[in-house]
Amino acid sequence: MDLRSLSPEFRSKLKEVQTIASRATRQETHGDYEQAFSLYVDSVQKYLYLIRTLQDGPLKEQLKAISSKLLNRAERIKSSRPELSLRAPVRDRTSSEEQDVVLQRSQKINGLSFHPWSPSHLNPVNDPSHPSQLASIQPALSPAQKQAFLEWKSMKEANPSLEVYKSDALDPTDIVQDIVTDCSLIAAFSVLINHAKHFQSQLHTECLYPKGPDGFPEGSTDGIYRVKLFLNGTERQTLRISRFVSLKSFNDLECISLRKHGMIFSLR
Repeated sequence: MDLRSLSPEFRSKLKEVQTIASRATRQETHGDYEQAFSLYVDSVQKYLYLIRTLQDGPLKEQLKAISSKLLNRAERIKSSRPELSLRAPVRDRTSSEEQDVVLQRSQKINGLSFHPWSPSHLNPVNDPSHPSQLASIQPALSPAQKQAFLEWKSMKEANPSLEVYKSDALDPTDIVQDIVTDCSLIAAFSVLINHAKHFQSQLHTECLYPKGPDGFPEGSTDGIYRVKLFLNGTERQTLRISRFVSLKSFNDLECISLRKHGMIFSLR
């Protein structure tokens, strides 16, 4: 089990749960089955917490196998000694494990999942399913848009001179509204841009990733831009935006755009 790439916090928690599992085995060997059962259940709960924090891979599968064996030991004690009063350990509601369970349960809103923000979101890795990932986050087009739709094209293909963001170039009067129902969205953009110009704030870009050294958005290596918001108790990835934009006839952009400055809002 190679732990060198894991955080010190993870290694510490893993060592803790391994110690608990060892204690459970010793108690079972010594015939203290009630204590052994309690420790087995406690170790399984802590292993499950660690498993949820891992990306898919060999280590995750190893921990799943270990927790499954520990659970089987607990179930064997319970089934073979019905005369015992076996109870799971009292859960500490303030523990990181219990808080994680609450945050995981609260990630579902109106049937959509908003997963807690992870450092891995800042360093995405391309894989064979990457094209399907991009396609899955393309927004639905309205009937009118579908009639005019020509193709999806990356921002750079649509206009090689486009920039993701230029802090001193944005002006509300430059925004081109493509859809009449986007009024409130355009108004919100205008307010945020003006606020940034007058108070040097980043309200309109603070939540958008990836970022460059200056703290402003930069080009994404995997073509997906991510939005981080504080939602239901923690920071979550609430939205993914593709680098692809929809084009209509004559190669016109079918999205919010700017009249000048060679920039684009990839929002529909």
